[in-house]
Amino acid sequence: MRFCAYQRGGLSLRDRQLLNLAALTAMGGVDPQLAGHVRTCLRLGMAREEIVEALVHLAPYIGVPKALAGLRVAAAEL
Repeated sequence: MRFCAYQRGGLSLRDRQLLNLAALTAMGGVDPQLAGHVRTCLRLGMAREEIVEALVHLAPYIGVPKALAGLRVAAAEL
């Protein structure tokens, strides 16, 4: 049996992508993967402002340095 998180119910694809942005930004050191998910967010129709706001929102939870690193990755894709 193959597990595919994207085919499960309960969350929209947009919500799943926001979770991916948060998790990858919190992890740090995964810039290529984060960049790919930023591009996917854009393809799904998310506004650039939404992506930036999601990453800014993380700062008090994951730390400003990691949030800024995520914003730098996102800025290169936006």
